[in-house]
Amino acid sequence: MARKPRLPFECYRCGKRWKTSQALFGHLSHHTYLRQRAQAEAEIGAVPQGAAVKNHSGSTLRERLRPSQGGEADCMRRRPGPLSYESRILLLDVEAALDQLQQDAEHFADWARELIRMNVAGQNAHAQVWEQIHQTLDDYLHDLMPMLALFRLDRGALFRIYNSMRRLKEHWLAQRIRERRFVETEPDGLDPEFRLELREEEAQLTRIVEYLKRLVAGAP
Repeated sequence: MARKPRLPFECYRCGKRWKTSQALFGHLSHHTYLRQRAQAEAEIGAVPQGAAVKNHSGSTLRERLRPSQGGEADCMRRRPGPLSYESRILLLDVEAALDQLQQDAEHFADWARELIRMNVAGQNAHAQVWEQIHQTLDDYLHDLMPMLALFRLDRGALFRIYNSMRRLKEHWLAQRIRERRFVETEPDGLDPEFRLELREEEAQLTRIVEYLKRLVAGAP
């Protein structure tokens, strides 16, 4: 029995595959909606600062750490300490690399939009892909901001970024190849200059994935 062919468009956030680019864009928009909804619910459910102050007024740190208070005391004892110098540098390197990658995605989107104005066929889909990648990278940077402000790692957020970035790497490279004109004289269909450029981008993406993996492994 012949195997069913794989659908060509893969979501770099969850790995689900789609038949058309339009279906993928709608799916990615749903990811963005879920993320914004979770943020809104978290903000609504946050404890007001005044209430927190009232709960602890008149008590000492030793009293709040008594075993009778259970979860709160355990949480305070297990609070992670400051990051090492190496981890701080690594976190800053990740932020800088993602920021540069976002600028590159914006450049590719602008170029595709310019080709649309020149009535070049097929560029609308390319522009949409780069806009979605740009938005995904913006989400990564947004999740990193609290960690950078306090130099505290969030293992859950880092693991989500790491898994998503692994898929985005493959999606990025596939999209770059999809936009290039096939060269019949080359075995892989790519001209030598672009092949070198693609290798540099692949090395940059691989480096970011490796940095994120080290941060996840080192998170408390």
